[in-house]
Amino acid sequence: MTDLELDAVAEGLFKYLLTQTETPLDAIAVLGMTLLKVFKAGSDGTIPIATFAKDFEKSLIESFNSASAQGTETRQ
Repeated sequence: MTDLELDAVAEGLFKYLLTQTETPLDAIAVLGMTLLKVFKAGSDGTIPIATFAKDFEKSLIESFNSASAQGTETRQ
């Protein structure tokens, strides 16, 4: 997926979660739990959760700050 595609999916999930939770912070808790469940389902157990979290944090911030996820481009 491109950063723009990721951003579009994230925007849709964000809007959905806002309809299902009382506050945006509740949505963060749901996303965090979901992320850990996805990691566990896709992991063979060789990568510690702390390593995954550090790598994910770096990747997430880079994607959020990327030029293709910013500006006047159309988002779906």
